Amino acid sequence: MTFTAQDLQSYIAYLSPRVVNHHLSRPYFYTANTLFFHLSGKENRFVISLDDQMPRFYVAEEDLDERTIKSKFLDVLEKELANGYVTGIEEVNGDRAVRFSFTIINGVYKEEGRSLYFEMLPHHANLILTDALDTILAAYRPGEMEDERPMLKGLKYLPMAKKDFALQATPFDPKAYEALCRSKENEIAARRKKDRFGYLFEALKKKSKLLERKLSA
Repeated sequence: MTFTAQDLQSYIAYLSPRVVNHHLSRPYFYTANTLFFHLSGKENRFVISLDDQMPRFYVAEEDLDERTIKSKFLDVLEKELANGYVTGIEEVNGDRAVRFSFTIINGVYKEEGRSLYFEMLPHHANLILTDALDTILAAYRPGEMEDERPMLKGLKYLPMAKKDFALQATPFDPKAYEALCRSKENEIAARRKKDRFGYLFEALKKKSKLLERKLSA
């Protein structure tokens, strides 16, 4: 599903009261491209999915298995966004990007600003963590220095070049959209099995084929 500018603004307005002024803690990758946070308050989980077909973010009530899939990006999140307090959610540059603003307590117990940018481009969704000056701390897809917009540590974050973004479309219902996001959690669970145990399934498959050839011989 592709958001229009109005759709994304409407969804942010719908979701903000349930996320802003709450803490996000214990980040973990449930799959290689789906990030879960513990959300303080009545709803327990905040989800950012970098799904190729439908990048999305939403909240859910129930907690799920918290054994994370390892990621260098996650290592930075755990260090730089520990128990971050959400101060705002906003659309970036009238495009398919959202900025989550945070206040964190650093290692010397002082408040610092952080931003987590979610670029919702199908097939190339990205998450970029920056400091208060928008200097990149880490990116889910960092890219290369030769890229038009390299997302490398130490560089300034540059918003995506604004493209055509329709202002009118079919009626948008934020609640229905959120229900659609939650309905895809079965797909996420199936992806988790593949991401965690795919190497094992592949090894067993190769072993099975080898045994079949031996039996035939």
